[in-house]
Amino acid sequence: TAPVQFEAFIPPGVGPGDVFAVNGPHGRIEVEAPWNSRPGQIVRYKLEPEPEFRVEVPPNHLPGDVVRLTREDGTEVCVPVPEGMSPGQTFDVAPPVLMVRVPEGAAAGERVVFRRSGPRDASDTRPEWARCVI
Repeated sequence: TAPVQFEAFIPPGVGPGDVFAVNGPHGRIEVEAPWNSRPGQIVRYKLEPEPEFRVEVPPNHLPGDVVRLTREDGTEVCVPVPEGMSPGQTFDVAPPVLMVRVPEGAAAGERVVFRRSGPRDASDTRPEWARCVI
């Protein structure tokens, strides 16, 4: 799935910084109670990667205009200026991501193979196989 947000109920006996299990988009996951949380409270979590770039909207750029960036490895990245942004304001850019549930019993360093269904682009509707290291 793409990055998502979800809400969770802080159970009795769980304090700030404690880890507890909740039902996430792919099943049970462990989350940390926020520093200002208390039992009985509903809190919101985001499952998404950390931003890779913080971009300042260049002069003369409007929402929808493309900003070109170069990563440290030399790869050029093009991102549109988000709606509501104007020159001098900043926005974060996260890397593209596909979240996958790690199989039960899998350990760090092991390889996982999975199938992504859905189109990669409008002209290609074949399933895509991928692999990653946990």
